[in-house]
Amino acid sequence: MRAAAANKPRPASPSNIFSKSIACITDIFREVSYTQYTPRNGHFLNVPPVGTIALLVGYLVWVALLEFVNNDIDGAQHFTSLGVRAAWLAVAQVPLLILLAGKNSIIGLVTGVSYERLNVLHRWVVRTLLFLAILHMLFLHLSWNAYGLGPLEYSTDSCNPTGWATLAILIWMNFSTIAPIRNLSYEFFVVQHYITFFGFIVAVIMDLPSTALYSRVYFYIPIGLYFFDRIIRSSKYAWNNIQPGRATLMALEGGVIRVQIRSKTIKNWRPGSHVFLSIPNFGIG
Repeated sequence: MRAAAANKPRPASPSNIFSKSIACITDIFREVSYTQYTPRNGHFLNVPPVGTIALLVGYLVWVALLEFVNNDIDGAQHFTSLGVRAAWLAVAQVPLLILLAGKNSIIGLVTGVSYERLNVLHRWVVRTLLFLAILHMLFLHLSWNAYGLGPLEYSTDSCNPTGWATLAILIWMNFSTIAPIRNLSYEFFVVQHYITFFGFIVAVIMDLPSTALYSRVYFYIPIGLYFFDRIIRSSKYAWNNIQPGRATLMALEGGVIRVQIRSKTIKNWRPGSHVFLSIPNFGIG
């Protein structure tokens, strides 16, 4: 910016060996991370860029290490310890799940990444959450069945019904986010997504043992993050609509509609800026 203010002919070019090296390394990693394979019929399959895949693989490897490293207990507690740790790791993903879902995410504010790009990570966190919940169920059943304790557990442990309810909700949440299902009716998807997530929170809190009340902090935090996002969004919505804007729609060739918006409260923009345009005559959503 200083070089541009000084009217230098190439203000963005590195000027010494150190800055040139940094720029070269940055450019190489950026080019690699942007590489993306697009299937010929990509309607049902959307492959993320290499950078996103690398980040997701690193995340999944990290979760797997947290699950299995230093958790090889001999004897009767072997599968129990694996199942219990999987449950704690699953619960610990919930704050991250909400951080990646909000349109006013703290992660987005810090990184400058827009919310729709973070949503890819949001979907994979909930898939990891489902994977950990399945591990929790499988390892506990292996532990019980090894000693014939399955019937006793189901007749005396109140956590089993709530655990199955939580798993069923997680399976539906993952299934309903698949693009062909989600795109059948996006408005219905959004409404049921909020309802099922509320049911998920209730089911997990009921599933947690009464002796582990400290674990509920993993739900108080995301609830606070969710309300923070809603307050910011509602405040922005109220401010931007104190003087309602006006939208003009113009049909162009090729089945494209140009939407021109005039609003006195929106005076500037930056890359990634967006608006939510509501046309009540076309639909409530």
